[in-house]
Amino acid sequence: MSAQDALPQKTKITLSEEPRILIVYNPTEQIRSSVVSVVVDSPDARVIDAETGRPMAAQISAVWAEPSRASTDSFQLDFLSELPPLSLVVYHVTRSSSGSAPRARYTFHRRGNPPTIHSEHFQMSRPQGPEADAPLSLSNKHVQIWSSPETGLMQKLRLRAGSERRVQVHFLWYGTRTGANRDKSGAYLFLPGEEGAQ
Repeated sequence: MSAQDALPQKTKITLSEEPRILIVYNPTEQIRSSVVSVVVDSPDARVIDAETGRPMAAQISAVWAEPSRASTDSFQLDFLSELPPLSLVVYHVTRSSSGSAPRARYTFHRRGNPPTIHSEHFQMSRPQGPEADAPLSLSNKHVQIWSSPETGLMQKLRLRAGSERRVQVHFLWYGTRTGANRDKSGAYLFLPGEEGAQ
């Protein structure tokens, strides 16, 4: 039995050759494109629009049981749903080895031992050579960022205009006031105590 403050957990869908019905609702008065994510018990899954019979573009990803361990019996199935205004759209989800959704590929930019993922389900790789020690870089047409290979935190960013900035991210922990002050720190009132510890 879960408490009222417990985090919600997704229900795992058990797949077979018989289609499981998945209904997606659009309560808005406009067309909506949305990625639908469900947890299934097999990495061999496919999604079909029940009305048209059209296979949907989908992907199977790992469900992380712990920060460094992927589940071996739960998988995340993601697909893009195009929903008309104020509509219910029905999809069929089945287990299927042929025509199954492609599986995600993982590249771990982390020093030390990479997390364990069963290679029978997902392709795992690590950067080799000089790329292994280089900061991870992500970019789009507006900005490029670099992060530390040790911590994963952002180190530097460059705007499209060419200006470059070094960034340092630190986390501090604050206690709350104690003593004669009767006010309690909480959700609506933040009363930090002493200087934050790093």
